[in-house]
Amino acid sequence: MSYRQLMKEEMEKMSSNRTLFEKKLRKVYAQALEEAKRTGYSIESMTYELLEGMEEGLPLSSSEKESSLLHASKIMLDLLQHSAAEDIDRSERRLQVAQEALHESMESEKRHIQQTLETFKEYSHAHGHQKWEAALKEIEVALLKEPHKNAG
Repeated sequence: MSYRQLMKEEMEKMSSNRTLFEKKLRKVYAQALEEAKRTGYSIESMTYELLEGMEEGLPLSSSEKESSLLHASKIMLDLLQHSAAEDIDRSERRLQVAQEALHESMESEKRHIQQTLETFKEYSHAHGHQKWEAALKEIEVALLKEPHKNAG
């Protein structure tokens, strides 16, 4: 069933009970928002369908319908804003976790580089490769500044 038809039927079932109107609208619009997120269907199209169904189903005069549509738009925007805030919070948490993982990865890789350089230094010192040992000190300084930018 389309959202237009669903909303029309919901509006036809009730009288001018404002509390019931708000409750039904919140329920149907929240459902539409979740479906849009899940399916990728346009929330704008769903909203338009809901407004059409609401207007068709409201047993009111033209000016009363317009007043109800204005009230409905405020409710819908409130739900949409709440949904957006939740999505943004979830994204921020995922970003924070990703940043922490990146930091841990960078520190781990930096340790690997340091450990390998220490191995090179030990080997060069043990085998008397003085030029190599001196060059390794310069390489170490460059690598440890930004280990991920000096690759290749």
